[in-house]
Amino acid sequence: MNTHLHWDHCLNNDLFTKAKIYVQKREMECAVSPLPTQWTFYETHQIGMVPRWFRGYERITALDGDFNLFGFQGVVVNTAAGRCLIASDALGLFQNWEGTGHHKHIPSGIHYDLVEYYKSFEKMERICEFILPGHDPLVFQH
Repeated sequence: MNTHLHWDHCLNNDLFTKAKIYVQKREMECAVSPLPTQWTFYETHQIGMVPRWFRGYERITALDGDFNLFGFQGVVVNTAAGRCLIASDALGLFQNWEGTGHHKHIPSGIHYDLVEYYKSFEKMERICEFILPGHDPLVFQH
């Protein structure tokens, strides 16, 4: 399962030749035709690259919404301390979740639709007790 198709999350998909790859349909659409600010993250043809995710294209299954799978997208894990969401790039840093001042949460710059992003924050609040962001070095303290 790929949380999304940025190069740093799907770089080695082609090494797992028998693996099925699951990704959200909406993410597939973003990867095929990304916003200009996302071109480098997707290694897209607009900047003369061949996207890494494309190497396993024939094994990708596009999902539409929640899907119960033993794998990764945003992963909720039942732990002794409660349900933990491994949030990938939905939350790059703890600060994105914890917010500051008047803002309960702070969206990162990596998103397609800000309204949907805030809906994702609401869903995250409902489904877990704590969150581990995708790129915060402080995650290793947890």
